Amino acid sequence: MSRSLIRSIAITAVLQSSACVSGALEQRLDDARDEVALPPAPPPDPLADEPLVDPAAPVDWSAITALVLARNPRLESMRAAWRAALERMPQVVASPDPMLELGIAPLSLPSGRGQRIAFRQPLAWAAALDARGEAVLAEAEALGHDREALARVLVAAAHEALTELATTSSLRALYHAHHELMHTLRRGVMAMLSAGRGLPEDAVMAEAEIVMAERELLAVTRVELAARARLNALLHRAADAPLGPVTLPASLPPEPPPLPELLAEARSHRPELVAARTRVRARDASIDAADAATRPTFAIGFELSTMSDDWMMWPMLMASVELPLARASRDAMRDEARALAVMQRYEVAALDREIEAEVATRRAALSAALAQLAQTRDALIPALERRAELVQASYAAARQGFDQVLVAHDALLDARLEAVTLTREVHLAAIALELALGRLVGTEAP
Repeated sequence: MSRSLIRSIAITAVLQSSACVSGALEQRLDDARDEVALPPAPPPDPLADEPLVDPAAPVDWSAITALVLARNPRLESMRAAWRAALERMPQVVASPDPMLELGIAPLSLPSGRGQRIAFRQPLAWAAALDARGEAVLAEAEALGHDREALARVLVAAAHEALTELATTSSLRALYHAHHELMHTLRRGVMAMLSAGRGLPEDAVMAEAEIVMAERELLAVTRVELAARARLNALLHRAADAPLGPVTLPASLPPEPPPLPELLAEARSHRPELVAARTRVRARDASIDAADAATRPTFAIGFELSTMSDDWMMWPMLMASVELPLARASRDAMRDEARALAVMQRYEVAALDREIEAEVATRRAALSAALAQLAQTRDALIPALERRAELVQASYAAARQGFDQVLVAHDALLDARLEAVTLTREVHLAAIALELALGRLVGTEAP
């Protein structure tokens, strides 16, 4: 048998004997890679003139949701981090690199003898590779749930901004109506003064009401600009990019279901909780990997030395074993993995309690806002409307002063403003409750 043939057989046997990760983990990695495509680089220019939103058409809330999910840079950043975490799996499950050794004796060159070549391949336990791979895949999966949680937060923020924009439209309409009413009353006062009736201070009071309405309109504009800037940032657009008119949904959110039903949904669907549970699996796999590190490891190899006179003695198969005598470091590694697993289980328990309190709080806020809004609309505003009519009629008959007219109309305006504010609170409370339940706001039925 020739030397080259012996060498080829030995090297082939060594390479085929090294441990490798299981096919199931590799398949899971391939499936995850197919799901998590790397986003394009660089990110799109937010100042680019793209027809994302038609400023002449009413804003479609579901279209805004889709745009946030498709364009927000935070989500694409987390997608890249998720993909990077997946690419750690081939690194941690790779078998140790082989080693090639070459040796030349001092007087070997003139004689053609005394050269040595050796190839060694350390071996890893397949169970250890699987455990490390499982830990990495579970952590990457948790990052995917983290991204899902962020997507829900960003969509909820977009719907909150839309609610603010729709509310400013309603507030502006109320202040404009009050502004026109005060102009009408002022003209009436001036007419009475021309006829020798009424008081000059009545006109001054009406003028002050007009100025206060104009001041409130400026405050509404400030809120509108801030809400539009927040929404455009979520859409990765320029802060002052135009938007179409925004109106609230035609119907109010319904009364929320009983608390136990909501808690069951939150515990099943809240991405943060799913991510925390997934990290428990990653920590348990790390314990298995640490346990595997306490086992002895082996290496096999092939050596060819020309020191002997008999060429049949030149090839040699080698085997070596690493003795795990450094127990302190291995025990510390295992104890660290176990402590991290315990920590993660407590994190799950704490998060579960926090979510329960959050769901209960959001549900109570929605119920209270619905009840207050119904009382304001159905009882308070009709009563104040009748009062304003009666007071104005009394003023026209000279039985009441103009100040009482202003007090009555101010009270009515405050009640109508409160109805708008409570409508806003109802929608914001419904958004917060959907977020607490782990829903994608505006796309999942309650």
